[in-house]
Amino acid sequence: MARRLTPAGEGRLYAAVLLTGLAVAGAILVTFARRLYFFGDDWAFLLTRGSVEGTDLDLFAPHNEHWTTLPILLYRGLFAVFGLDQYLPYALPVILAHLALSALTYVVLVRLGSHRGPALVAALALAFFGGGADNTLWDFQIAFVAPLMFAMSAVLAWLRFPASVKGVVVAGVCLVLALMCSGVGIASVVLVVVFVALTNGIRSAIAVGAGPTLVFLGWYAAIGHTAASASFADKEVYLQVPSYVWTGLVASVERASGIDGSGPVLLVVLVVTPFVIRDVSPGVRALAIAGVATALFQFLLQAWSRVGMGVEQATEERYAYLTVALLLPSFAVACGWLRGRLQGPGWVAALLATLVGLGYVVQGIGLQHAFVESRLDLAPDLQRQLRGIQAVITDDGPVLTEQPFPTYQPDITVALLDSPEARAALPPNPVSGRTELEGQSLVNVGVGGTSFGLPEARDLRTGRGLVASGDAGPDCERYVASGRGAVFELDSPADGSQFTLTGDANFVTTQLLRDGVRTLPHVQRVTPGQPLYIAVRVPDATLRVSFDKAGAYTVCPTPDTAPVS
Repeated sequence: MARRLTPAGEGRLYAAVLLTGLAVAGAILVTFARRLYFFGDDWAFLLTRGSVEGTDLDLFAPHNEHWTTLPILLYRGLFAVFGLDQYLPYALPVILAHLALSALTYVVLVRLGSHRGPALVAALALAFFGGGADNTLWDFQIAFVAPLMFAMSAVLAWLRFPASVKGVVVAGVCLVLALMCSGVGIASVVLVVVFVALTNGIRSAIAVGAGPTLVFLGWYAAIGHTAASASFADKEVYLQVPSYVWTGLVASVERASGIDGSGPVLLVVLVVTPFVIRDVSPGVRALAIAGVATALFQFLLQAWSRVGMGVEQATEERYAYLTVALLLPSFAVACGWLRGRLQGPGWVAALLATLVGLGYVVQGIGLQHAFVESRLDLAPDLQRQLRGIQAVITDDGPVLTEQPFPTYQPDITVALLDSPEARAALPPNPVSGRTELEGQSLVNVGVGGTSFGLPEARDLRTGRGLVASGDAGPDCERYVASGRGAVFELDSPADGSQFTLTGDANFVTTQLLRDGVRTLPHVQRVTPGQPLYIAVRVPDATLRVSFDKAGAYTVCPTPDTAPVS
């Protein structure tokens, strides 16, 4: 007959399984992160927070509405060591914070009296949560993941030094660190304060939360209030807040389950579980209730500045991660209740849990892969494009486009890329003709609402999908596009040329061709119906311009003639 494990032996077994799971989850994330490069908000920290001389916006100035001093310091240090040549060193902190949060969740639940099995399931559910890939693979999201890690550290500190000055100080320091990462730090304070209030009373909760709250209010009074805040002209937009909160919570749990339509039922179960299940440790119940309350608070906080973007904005991956992490204690309570109701041999339950777990892991890997592919689609080969831009920037004259990636990388400018710090941070590998042409397609092709001052286009040709439909004024022609992808082509002389376009497009795509080489398409958002100047100054190259919608388009080859609508 097999011997039962001692409590110490059982603890070591569960710890070994946890560490193995975290190691596998970390290896998967590192493998995916190796394929990525910097994106979006990354560039604000990489180029405008002290790494480039003359661009320091200050350590304490808000990023959007967030206090982000700790991530800024992290980026400064990584930039000094690794520059812009490698993404993985920047991704490792958020991966490690994610794994640490998973481990802390397990430790805190067990310490509060949860059975190790449900605590392990909850921890590994977060570790392999592919629906939150935006938070685990995008390095910038250290600002969202770290506050929750600090919050669980604060809970653990309070359990280690309960109702003591040391507990108040250590937990308070953890919460200040959380606040210095992003607005998620506010939710972190709420989580810990509600938990302490439920377990040790209001006085202890005030003692833990007072210091961090005063520090945050001091930052806000001194500098945080300068952040641009949402101001919606239509105040009725705030009537959508309940729908925003409900939509976000439902989408979060449904993303975790991977089962379409399961969100409402699962959300209700997770919300009511800590209130209706009695066979549970008081500490675990308190943490579960605190998590439910904080998940609701987090979406209310988001809604204040985001609801004007539409209710669907609440379904973004980064919010799903926060919700799942906060609802893990409630999930552990539900798992514990289910474990106590299962009948039959223990190996049957273990086999069932293993099969469900493997399915969850496979689903998570699939979601992480989808995230990576979508990110690469949005910003393909960005590192090579940046090297191309640096290669073609000269003193011969101003570039046509100072901001080459206005949609997804608005903080990248030619001036910043041309700085000594940026050039040193992105070592120039041998630049091929293709890479040079890529750079030219980004800075020596212009799309904008004002003239670039270049000569008129003398060799403008129509391609597929365009049919002439008559004159539209002096030197102007009107065309009808039968579908998306209709094309104009223009050969660029040495001194460049430009033409004007008015039409129904929401997006215009430009692309250069030279000597059989074709650059990546460069897509830019435009305003339908507004005159648009399109210019090129790349000798011996052909500019191809296409647009996303069928409809009427008016073209004027002269540089300063406004098209007739």
